[in-house]
Amino acid sequence: STWNRILSNESTKNIIRKSFCDAAEISVTKFKESVLPETTPELDEQEEIELILRDNKYSQYVVHGGQQSTDEVVEAIPVNFVGGYLAFFKMSHKIITATDIIFNNGKHISLKVPADLQVGDFVVVRAADHDVIRDIADAILVNSGKSSYRELSGKWKEALVVESLFSSIEDIYQKLRAAGCSKDFPTVRRWMTDEDVIAPQHKEDILCIAQVTEDAVLMEIADQVYKAARTVRAAHTQAGRYLSGELKSTIALELQSFGEIDPFNIWDPVSLTLENIGLVRILKVIDIGDSALIDAGNTNRLIEEM
Repeated sequence: STWNRILSNESTKNIIRKSFCDAAEISVTKFKESVLPETTPELDEQEEIELILRDNKYSQYVVHGGQQSTDEVVEAIPVNFVGGYLAFFKMSHKIITATDIIFNNGKHISLKVPADLQVGDFVVVRAADHDVIRDIADAILVNSGKSSYRELSGKWKEALVVESLFSSIEDIYQKLRAAGCSKDFPTVRRWMTDEDVIAPQHKEDILCIAQVTEDAVLMEIADQVYKAARTVRAAHTQAGRYLSGELKSTIALELQSFGEIDPFNIWDPVSLTLENIGLVRILKVIDIGDSALIDAGNTNRLIEEM
C-alpha cells in the first residue's frame, strides 16, 4: 500500500528515528529540570573556615534573646578591617571615608552610614574613641568664643528625650503634626535617634517641639537655639574641610614613603598623627556583616582582635 511504501523509504525512516531521539532527549532534559536538584559549587575550604571564624568573632558581641545586658542595646552593623580590627557601627553613625583620596587622588573625605559602606573602602578612625570631626568643630567653637553653643543647640533634643519617657516616637510624631510640623515620620525618628543630628533645619520645627513638650524655656530661647545650631553646623562643615586637607596631604606623604602602592593590595592599617587631632588609623574594609543587636558600649569604636 501507499503507507507501506512511505514507511519503508530510507529517508522517511531517518526522519522518524530522529524525531523519536529528539523527543527522548527533551523528555530526559525536562525530567532533570523538574526532579534532579541543581548542583552548586561548594565553598572553597579556606573561605568556609574564614566564614565560620568571622561568625564566631561577631557572635561574642551579639546580644541574644533573653540575654541580660548591662548597657543599652542598639542595632549595629559589624565591619571587619585589615590588621585584625573590628567595629560595630550604629545604623545612623556617620563614618569618615578616604577612599576617593587614596584611589583617585581626590580632594575630599566623604561621610557614609554603615549600610553604604563597601568592601574595599578606606575608613578613617581616631585612635581615641572620639568623633574626629566633632572634636575639631568643638575646637573651632572654643577658639571663636562660642564653646557654649554646642550645649545650647541641643536644648530641643533634651526636651524630646524627656517627652520620650512618657510617649512613644509615634505619639510624639502625631503631636508634632497636630502642632503644625510638616516633617514626615522618618525625619522625626531621626531627630530622636540619630546622635549626629545637630538640630532641625527650621526654627518653626523647634517651636513645635517646645509646644508639644510644653517646655516654656525652650519656647523662650528657640531663636537662640536655632542660631546656635547654625553656628555649630558651620563649624562641622569647616572641620570637614580641614580634615580633608590634612588627610590628603598626610596620606600622600605617607604612601610616598612606601613607594608605588596598589590600593587594592594595602593589607595593613596606615597610622597617621595629625596636628591638633592626634593618632588616626586608615583601615581597609574587608568584610561587612548583617546587622545585629549589640551593647551600645561596644559600638562606634575600634575593637582589636587578639
